[in-house]
Amino acid sequence: MKKLKKSDGLVVRELDQEVIILNTKTGSIHVLNPTATVIWKLLDQIDTLDAVVNAMEQLYDKSSTAAIQDDVTAVIVDMIAHGIVGEH
Repeated sequence: MKKLKKSDGLVVRELDQEVIILNTKTGSIHVLNPTATVIWKLLDQIDTLDAVVNAMEQLYDKSSTAAIQDDVTAVIVDMIAHGIVGEH
């Protein structure tokens, strides 16, 4: 399984329950919603998709495990596509 890592060259600011990320390499700005913000913060301590999914299941309703896995996967794939998270 590939390891996830926040990309270098990011300027990150937290406002209320959202995180704003400036990718200095691309000049793009990303605003994370509250759920994506939780995932972003988990990436400080966790480095695999499965571990992030497990952590999110602990935080949210376990009866919707499939939905949590789908949502987390979609957020991580989007972060990778936008260059703010990399796989190693």
